[in-house]
Amino acid sequence: SKITRALLCRLVTLQLPRPLDLRRNFHWLQDGRLRQQFLMHGDAPIRRGHFQYWRRLLLARDQRVYSIYQGRHHIGNAGLRNIDQACRQVELWLYIGERKKLGAGLGRAVLEQLENIIYEQLGCRIAVVHVSRLNVPAYRLYSRTGYQLSAYQDSVELGFLPGLDVVRMEKNL
Repeated sequence: SKITRALLCRLVTLQLPRPLDLRRNFHWLQDGRLRQQFLMHGDAPIRRGHFQYWRRLLLARDQRVYSIYQGRHHIGNAGLRNIDQACRQVELWLYIGERKKLGAGLGRAVLEQLENIIYEQLGCRIAVVHVSRLNVPAYRLYSRTGYQLSAYQDSVELGFLPGLDVVRMEKNL
């Protein structure tokens, strides 16, 4: 019901990643479907490379990375990158890795929190996402929450696999 969904979404928080979160994330990324929907190219990550990647990501000054929690349970990851305060725009990303939690409206709750960080903490006014048109739930989420299609982009130009149908969407906050 809508009331249950609203209560579940209130329990969603963004937290700094913990070591156990990175292990859980590694497990989720073994799922080829998740990697494809999230525009990750190549095979499943290997353990050592995965932890090295996250170590670099967590130390990067031009990005913010979060674990998505519902109550006490880590259910996904999100972040902000390409933070351009001169142009006042930020690219965001998110995914729910816990398959049982998909379709419960949690992505919308996370999106709202990321938009608040962009607007209130970073002082930026434009949120940007890159999404595969094959990822219908994500495309629908962004469309329903006010994101407008701004460009079709070549997937290779963006650092993704060739032939992916990638679109750039923007929202004025």
